[in-house]
Amino acid sequence: MKRPRICLRTTAAGGSGWSSLPGDLLEQISSYLSTDADLLHIHQVCAPWRACTSPPIAFRPWILARWTARSPPPARSCNYSVWLPRRHLQREADIGAPPAGLPYLYCCGASRGWLALTDNASSPTRLVLWDPASGAEVRLPLLPGVTQVFLSADPLASPDWMAVAGQRYGDMGAQKSFFCRPGDAAWSALCDRPTAGVVSVAFHAGRIYCLDWQRVLVCDLNLGPAPHVQIRNISGHISRLCRCVCVDSYHGIRGVHMVSCAGDLLLVVLRRGSGHPSFAEIYKLECPPERGQPLELGER
Repeated sequence: MKRPRICLRTTAAGGSGWSSLPGDLLEQISSYLSTDADLLHIHQVCAPWRACTSPPIAFRPWILARWTARSPPPARSCNYSVWLPRRHLQREADIGAPPAGLPYLYCCGASRGWLALTDNASSPTRLVLWDPASGAEVRLPLLPGVTQVFLSADPLASPDWMAVAGQRYGDMGAQKSFFCRPGDAAWSALCDRPTAGVVSVAFHAGRIYCLDWQRVLVCDLNLGPAPHVQIRNISGHISRLCRCVCVDSYHGIRGVHMVSCAGDLLLVVLRRGSGHPSFAEIYKLECPPERGQPLELGER
């Protein structure tokens, strides 16, 4: 079937009228797109296009590393690949070149479909967010010793997005947490007290939850210019979660994550051990507003 040609006239101001296309026409255009990459591209052009087109069925790209410090670089010129999941079938997606000026890519985060890239983990000269699907770039303030970057929302879809990052502190594996908003010239400290690390970050009900293996930093940025921080213990809850009746094997913990979903704050515990009934357990977290009160686990 021959596809219709669409021509736009130039507006009186001299600019194009792409952002003012009728919604029904955008829906017709998107119906001809057959790949996930094209659907991502049209969804990220501008706010009116996002409002009139549906996001792709697949999740945002999976970023799979091909090189680590324990293995030599691959023979091919590209040392990374992007995969789009579709149920049980994964296929590699074609993407453009990474941001210019980064001869050596160090990935320090994959959040909301974006990669946080820098040229040097210890002393970076550039720290950028890069969307492999659209090629969009967002520059972040430099943060020496950055370990991982988390995003509260898609920078192209939400003007009020925020980034949270961990920074190495000392030689014992401790980290400090920082945050920045669009337009900030530097990172601001979430908490002056170092933690065992930044395993997971969740943005929920105006608060930032930073999780390590023992504690949760609950940071409320709405109570003043400086973050209002509470530290809640969670290690006791995690160690008592497994109620499996199996007595022949020990099911350790492979990972713990905090997720904000459908208005609830969830704790996701990944189990280690083939004999466990499920590879993951999900619990609702309840955080009392009173200072010093422990986190409570709700229904599973």
